[in-house]
Amino acid sequence: MMSLLRLFSQLDLVQYRLISFSVPLAAGHNKWSKVKRQKEVLDPRRSIVFSKIRNQIATAVKLGGSPDPSINTDLARALEKAKEVKMPKSTIDKCLNSCSADTSERVIFEVRGNSGYLLLIETVTEHKHRHNVRSELKRILERNSRGAIAEPGSFNFMFDKKCILSVTGSNTLLNRDPLELAIECGAEDLVEADEDQEANDLQFLCEIANSKDVIQAAESLGLSILSSSISYIPNTTVGLSQKEYDKALNAVEELSGHDSVLEIYDNFYLQNNDNDTA
Repeated sequence: MMSLLRLFSQLDLVQYRLISFSVPLAAGHNKWSKVKRQKEVLDPRRSIVFSKIRNQIATAVKLGGSPDPSINTDLARALEKAKEVKMPKSTIDKCLNSCSADTSERVIFEVRGNSGYLLLIETVTEHKHRHNVRSELKRILERNSRGAIAEPGSFNFMFDKKCILSVTGSNTLLNRDPLELAIECGAEDLVEADEDQEANDLQFLCEIANSKDVIQAAESLGLSILSSSISYIPNTTVGLSQKEYDKALNAVEELSGHDSVLEIYDNFYLQNNDNDTA
């Protein structure tokens, strides 16, 4: 298995076309229960899942400038996802071989929901189809008056681009206070575990530029790095009633079904209010 440390040493070579900010996130506050809503790998529409992964691989090669995952961290993550959904090796190889002729690009659409929440929708598409994708996402949002696509730059500054490291270790080590362990490694905070994550796994949140140091510190303590990913963390969140929360989740689910959508990042949560009857 390739060294994640080696991958991160090359991180500055990867040319992301994503929005990048550096607003500090205070350590010690585990507010972001869900920093992203990643596509379900068990989607019954297998062809759509594979189409998303193919888009990720092709875009990673184009933007990272190399078909070698040891120096292209975007590509390494895309290939890991391909393995997770059990994409056939022949399909992966065919995708890699055709990447040189790929003309796709990453585009982030900013959405404001009618309840005041925000979404960043990361897509990949050929430049000539960019407006078609925007129109299709707009139609999804307009159904049941869910929200609208905003002009670029309207509120992307309300999300911070961060690195998330999934780590594991011995029971003795993980019996320590998780937040103290994260801070000792140089991370800023913890991220709540995904539903399919192993009980002994932790997710550290850190600056992308600091990720190499966090990996070194974690490994020196005996922790193992399972995976890494780039995410957009909201620096402000919106509490929704159960009714509005369900509507927002339904909108995210339907938007996720579009085969050009890679990831959706949001800033809403379910507000616990017994008197809320909205």
